[in-house]
Amino acid sequence: FTSWSGLTVAITPTAASSKIFITGMLTQSQLNDSAVRIGETINGGSVAGVLQGNQIGSNRTRATSGGNQFREASESMQSTVSGVVSPSYTLTDELTYSWQGWYGSGTMYTNRELTDTDNDGDCTSMCTLTVMEIAA
Repeated sequence: FTSWSGLTVAITPTAASSKIFITGMLTQSQLNDSAVRIGETINGGSVAGVLQGNQIGSNRTRATSGGNQFREASESMQSTVSGVVSPSYTLTDELTYSWQGWYGSGTMYTNRELTDTDNDGDCTSMCTLTVMEIAA
């Protein structure tokens, strides 16, 4: 999984037992199988996926949302997320959340279709990611 620039937000909780509410929407496009997830980094450490499915079998990618195979170049996929995470942190840690994408064979685009030729049928869209500290 790779984070997209501009789709990352950081928060420093004010209480040691707070939970984090995450909500967002991502529009992306590509031609074949893909997956997106929310990544969490605590104080600049390694990235872990949160608000994602459980591992079933040995080959499935744990993701927040996945794309279908054999998509058209003009199709976009919208993924939404809304949930609460309970990170393990110390009071001064910065928690960073980001939309991340995995695509097995090429380039994945956000906020636009893969075919971005400025034609009437090609559209642009928006992505959001909001995090809020909530009481334990």
